[in-house]
Amino acid sequence: MGDATAAKAELTAFDGAEVLATVSPLPDRPHSTVFDPPVASESIEGAAPLAGTGKSVFRRGPILIDSVTMLNHQGKPSTHLTTTRPFELRIAYHCIGAIPDETLGVAIAINRLSSLEPILQWYTQFIRPDETRETFDDAPFRVRPTRRGVIELAFDYAPLQAGEYVLSLGLLPNAPGTWEFYEYRHLFYPFRVSDGSLCVGAPVFFEPSSVAFRQIEEADALSPQQRVA
Repeated sequence: MGDATAAKAELTAFDGAEVLATVSPLPDRPHSTVFDPPVASESIEGAAPLAGTGKSVFRRGPILIDSVTMLNHQGKPSTHLTTTRPFELRIAYHCIGAIPDETLGVAIAINRLSSLEPILQWYTQFIRPDETRETFDDAPFRVRPTRRGVIELAFDYAPLQAGEYVLSLGLLPNAPGTWEFYEYRHLFYPFRVSDGSLCVGAPVFFEPSSVAFRQIEEADALSPQQRVA
């Protein structure tokens, strides 16, 4: 998920079907997702229109992306999120030819639109600190692809400060260490975030999973020496 670079078009055959292996840039396909066309109708007050993102897609198959939809905290398709409120991504895909034996992985990255500064990543194909190679396939989010399906990614809250961002997204096999995508859409989906009156000053608003206050009795607060005295 590095810099956008132009790539030559190549053709690869899967069971007689020709699939573009790499294309840069990918032409806009109006109405194919909530992101096409960009979010001119959903603007943050005072914000300038979204700049072009230099969309690129790199594709080798056999798993191909049909559409990507972002849903806001109300469960409605939208490219306008709110800090601390939940959101969801839905990725529709289909498979050309034989279905891979590996489970289907997902990788996403979010960059600031103006500077392309990387803000966050999430991916499934690496062994996590709480996993081993033996337990890798036991994770409930690692599932074999079907002929046609939808992947739903639900996020408890949007952790971003107000601003304009761009989402990169790809599908790939869950093979530890690999970045060999079936399809990868680079700097492809622009969206906006508002944070109400939070006025977040850092790139990420990191919310704890719980907050608890516990009363400490005066006797409990005393040191052992004070109790003896």
